[in-house]
Amino acid sequence: MSNNNVTPFPGRKRPTQEQVAAQERERAEHGAREEDKRRLKKQLEQNQPLKAADQISVAQNLNGLFVRLKKEHGLGSSKILGTRDKNKRDYAIPRDLPREEIQRLSGRLRNHTDPYKSIVELAAKAMEEVGLKVDVGDLFLEVFGQVDFGSTSSDEPDDGFEELASSLRFVADAISENYGLSAFFRTVEHAGVAPSVVHMTGRKKIKIKFTSDNKDVDGIPPLAGR
Repeated sequence: MSNNNVTPFPGRKRPTQEQVAAQERERAEHGAREEDKRRLKKQLEQNQPLKAADQISVAQNLNGLFVRLKKEHGLGSSKILGTRDKNKRDYAIPRDLPREEIQRLSGRLRNHTDPYKSIVELAAKAMEEVGLKVDVGDLFLEVFGQVDFGSTSSDEPDDGFEELASSLRFVADAISENYGLSAFFRTVEHAGVAPSVVHMTGRKKIKIKFTSDNKDVDGIPPLAGR
């Protein structure tokens, strides 16, 4: 057999630097996305609280998911939720509504993640039932990806607390002005009263300490001319 009858195959070209960089960037983005999905899954397992703005954002993303599944796969919200869970459609808010209408509809939303998470899981199940390959982690990112769970800890004051605190400050300022308390406390400060915060059984209490000649005399204010 002559070598002239052998069809030569072109040698495999080495990838260019641009191709290598693109592959590395793709691997890095994939790894980052997988880490985001892992972190989000852990957060959702704890039924995290949601701020009012995040509730609206999640509800709008959920509606976007319904729209996308209807357009791409013919899966309407009724097919996803069925008859038993059809009321959960209220947790989805379209983006193209007037602000006043969005605020009105937001009154029926829930302030924790579980209700929305269960709807996303129903969507994943509906996709699987029609033979679609789905990673529920991707759907979670689509709906919850904009939420900053790091700033929604239970120690953070909610909107109701802020409103109450503002009202109390207004009342305190009015009382202070009416009874001249600002001048009184300035006099007390000049007398050497130094309040300090001490911790007792996990709660903060204000302990008033009086000082005189650089010495602490608890409970006894310094006397003039002494």
